[in-house]
Amino acid sequence: MTDGLTENPLPAGTDQDLTVEQTMNLGTGARLKPAPGGETIRVGAPATQPVAIETSPPKQRPVEGLAIGQRFQNKYEIVRLLGVGGMGRVYEARHCELETSVAIKIMASSLSSNAEAVERFKREAKAMARVQHPNAVRVLDSGVEQGDCYLIMELLKGETLRERLARVGWLPLETIVRYAEQVFAVLEFMHRQNITHRDLKPDNIFLTSPEAGGEEVVKVLDFGIAKIQTSTVVNMTTEGTMMGTPRYMSPEQCRGGAIDGRADLYSLGVVLYEMCAGQPPFDGDSPLTVALKHVNEPPPPLRQFNPNISEEIAAVIHRALEKSPSDRFRTAQEFSQALLAAAKLAPKTSAPGRILAPLPDSDPDTFAATLKRPASSSDTRPYGSGLPLDEPATKSRNWWLYAAIAVVVPSLVFGALALNRWLTPTPVPVGVAPTPTQTAAPKSLESFVLVPAGTFTMGRDPGPDDLTSDKRVPIDETPAHAVTVKAFYIAKYETTNAEYKRFAEATGHPLPPSWKQGTYPAGQDDFPVTEVSWRDAQAYCAWLTKSNPDGVVFRLPTEDEWEYAARGTDKRLFPWGDFWRDGTANTRQAINTPQMLVLPVNVEPNNTRDRSAFGVFGMGGNVCEWTASDFTVYPGSGYRATERDLTCKVYRGGHFASLLLDARTTSRKWTLPDKKQAFLGFRVAADPPQP
Repeated sequence: MTDGLTENPLPAGTDQDLTVEQTMNLGTGARLKPAPGGETIRVGAPATQPVAIETSPPKQRPVEGLAIGQRFQNKYEIVRLLGVGGMGRVYEARHCELETSVAIKIMASSLSSNAEAVERFKREAKAMARVQHPNAVRVLDSGVEQGDCYLIMELLKGETLRERLARVGWLPLETIVRYAEQVFAVLEFMHRQNITHRDLKPDNIFLTSPEAGGEEVVKVLDFGIAKIQTSTVVNMTTEGTMMGTPRYMSPEQCRGGAIDGRADLYSLGVVLYEMCAGQPPFDGDSPLTVALKHVNEPPPPLRQFNPNISEEIAAVIHRALEKSPSDRFRTAQEFSQALLAAAKLAPKTSAPGRILAPLPDSDPDTFAATLKRPASSSDTRPYGSGLPLDEPATKSRNWWLYAAIAVVVPSLVFGALALNRWLTPTPVPVGVAPTPTQTAAPKSLESFVLVPAGTFTMGRDPGPDDLTSDKRVPIDETPAHAVTVKAFYIAKYETTNAEYKRFAEATGHPLPPSWKQGTYPAGQDDFPVTEVSWRDAQAYCAWLTKSNPDGVVFRLPTEDEWEYAARGTDKRLFPWGDFWRDGTANTRQAINTPQMLVLPVNVEPNNTRDRSAFGVFGMGGNVCEWTASDFTVYPGSGYRATERDLTCKVYRGGHFASLLLDARTTSRKWTLPDKKQAFLGFRVAADPPQP
């Protein structure tokens, strides 16, 4: 790969084949996720194809799944593929007579001959049919069609909680509580039906788009591993089988033990902790590591990450995270009441337009009684203290779990999912904005983000890649390798025209070639500066270092730092996560407009959706960015560098006219340090000031 691929972008409107696999959330439109073996979609093509005259099945039915335009059951027209998962595919379909939209889930043909998988699919339909609740996705029908098991469900429009958190960042505390209140309602209903969800997480909490004048409705999704506690299915969910997503699983699930509704309350406690703290209580580089932490380690005090969360709210969430189910809330209703009381909010009613009035201050004695530990417990620690457990039985770590969990871990999430996909990406920090615990940054770093020191995976391993023309991971991005980075600051936004002009006026440095009469076009103060060479960017950093009164040394980020700031530690494929979503970044394929233009750094999507794991904006699109690094070949890579390659500087990120593949966090481009391009700018980095 050379800089020519980006320096000469294809013209607007050129058809490009994109291959994308959509991850599946039961009953809802899933988001695009690059992966091998996906569905090919032509950019700019209509969402549906003309309906053939003949009815189901069409002559050109795909090897796997249903064809667009096919008639299913002779009454549903298949509109588009929504998602692909371990158990099958989900399609949007239209009822031909009623003209209503539904979602149809078809079991994967590879599983249809597996008796246990078929029984699990039927159990899923049975569980979902019993959960007739406004806050749960509705099942309309189920059955078998030409040997394929299917579910017909309501079609939801909106986004998952995971996507909301990644898109908007911090959520107000009241919003967090109101979302939780609706989840509590459906959990209470489910648990009274003796149904345990077993896999609550932000990906399975869906926020529907409100109707005109209405409000958002939260829907709980994916009852694919829900357990109905009756004798007819007990053999399919026996003790010793661990099912769920490790980051959100209760200790008893991690042990493969028997569970009840209190396991769901633990999982929801993890979700609330993550929403308030900006990260889940436990993380690790493997499912086994995370599971052992759930079993053995107390969660870090929530207020350690977010001091703005009240002690009452933290105590409620920490009680839900108790290791023993008997120490948690007994029911979802009890959990909900405690959270509302701690937030001083009245229960939400369904009356439209009703203004919520805060509750009067709770009686401290009453609140303490709600949150105190059971009398049978000898533990006198306050909830959320983070102190080691006092009970002798829990002082020694359960090392036997290494062997036990190592045996049952492969059964997680339907076995079809790879281990490295079980730990879903950590969203960007959300909730009530915490007060930084570190020393306050100098004024000259107010618009910067402090990226902590850490080790991350840089690059990717060779293999299939559905985003590239030859369907292979570009060899210059291989192999994946661990890189350790020291703490550093990086600007939230790309350097703007106005900022660069101040530098040019102060130093007499040459202006970008397109500037006329000594300045940029009117109204473009907040546009990222472009047509600057690597040497120009270096000169700007040197001037910024000399002119700031705080003694901060400014520079360009290294290539390692840039990828770390964009990718985080969870190997995300795009700065905002693993999923491609149109409109997330200012790129040719994301915006989908005939005009391809640079946009100001402070407008959507540059200051909202295009947001990295550390809160850095615009790394996926708008303009590419110089790094401080010379081009080098990754250790162990098969790429053969030319003499010219070794004289080039690396630049990163997508731009306003680039293809989807350039928005990836691993994508590398390089050119000569004197090169100036209309799509190439930069952002500034700095080392933490020395005390």
